Amino acid sequence: MNTFPKQQLAISTPAKHTLYCGSRKAGKTYAQLMCYMRMAVEHWHQPIRGIVLDRLYPNLDDIIAKSKLIIPIYDPHAKYIKNQWTLSNGSVLLFRHAPDLDTIEKYLGHSYQFIGFNELTKWKDEELYDRMCATLESLKGLQARAFSTTNPFGRGKKWIKKRFIGVPYGELQTRDSGTHVAIFGSFTENKMLPKEAIADVLASCKNNPELAKAWIDGSWDNVVGGAFDFLWDRKKHVIPQFKIPVDWRIDRSMDWGSSAPCSILWCCEVRSEERVLADREIKLGTIIVFHEWYVSDGRGKGLRYSPRQIAEGILSREHSLRNRGIIHRDAKIYRGAADSQIFGSPRADIETIGMTFQKAGVTWLPADKSPGSRMIGKQLIRDRLADQTLLFVDTCKGIIERLPALENDEVNVEDIADGQEDHDYDALRYRIYRRRISKAVPGGMF
Repeated sequence: MNTFPKQQLAISTPAKHTLYCGSRKAGKTYAQLMCYMRMAVEHWHQPIRGIVLDRLYPNLDDIIAKSKLIIPIYDPHAKYIKNQWTLSNGSVLLFRHAPDLDTIEKYLGHSYQFIGFNELTKWKDEELYDRMCATLESLKGLQARAFSTTNPFGRGKKWIKKRFIGVPYGELQTRDSGTHVAIFGSFTENKMLPKEAIADVLASCKNNPELAKAWIDGSWDNVVGGAFDFLWDRKKHVIPQFKIPVDWRIDRSMDWGSSAPCSILWCCEVRSEERVLADREIKLGTIIVFHEWYVSDGRGKGLRYSPRQIAEGILSREHSLRNRGIIHRDAKIYRGAADSQIFGSPRADIETIGMTFQKAGVTWLPADKSPGSRMIGKQLIRDRLADQTLLFVDTCKGIIERLPALENDEVNVEDIADGQEDHDYDALRYRIYRRRISKAVPGGMF
């Protein structure tokens, strides 16, 4: 069967883990199916087992339809029944969905020579990938393979980029789990595409330079596919570090986590006529995120710090900011909003997390988590991004990377999807959507 050069490279590479990424219409799915069939044909004397996974069941329809075009070319006697191909030599290819780690558990007693991940960036972290790949089992004369397809964006972009894109496309890299390679395929290689289809792909990213970077250049340094990507512009929303005028309001907000990441943001609000930064005038009322502390292991888990440790870290960082002149020595840092869960306790005789913070010298006010607050908070962030009254200092690299990449919920598109690294987004949302609290709250008002 005819293949494009990049398809052939992806199919024939000796790597155990192959990432075939690229634009629409690049033939990624066909290459994945052809990779399995090549392995089956070359090892015809001993049947192999393969499985192709998608995060959601309905998304299997497209790859199954394409398999009905590809597999009979290699084996006219192959039979398809209920999401499974059985070749005439007994080799099997299954199509299954795996939305989470719990689903993966049922496959862990199996062994496969081929595992295909359809649109790998749909999975938020690499733990699911690694667990599934633990079922790979090579046969004599045949190395087991994982073959993933994807576009260069989505909720899993961060870990995939770190794992596969550290070297140039096509270059093998050796890791503990085996050799890896990333290959970029473009629709421009697909000579069978009608001109109208090519025009559609070009038109789809004509007014979106970030999408063009991903689809045409194969760049993973893009901001696309998220809940805010259509508004985000690094040139407009990111500014250099500066010394905060003494009369600007400064406060902090927090999304608490111990097993999960904990995010603390420091913000200032423009409140004076002194508002020219980076050679541009900043609007009154603009909120600037000027410092962050993201307590994480780098793999989506927290470091299990206690409230006292977090409080001490906050005070230490604020002391450093004053010593460096970022915050004026006479400036007050106001209490900001924190996840309201820190103020609750199952028993009256047990100290709340909020009380522990207060004893350590850091006080908070409960974030507004009333019905509808999540969607309103998201819209307020969008509004501020649109009119450039929400800015970020360039040293806040974490939230600058994570915020634009957040995805909408697939059912409720007005909310952010669960299962993402949204902790600094929540901390920001608490700050943007804060409300004044009555004196009944311990510690007074804003």
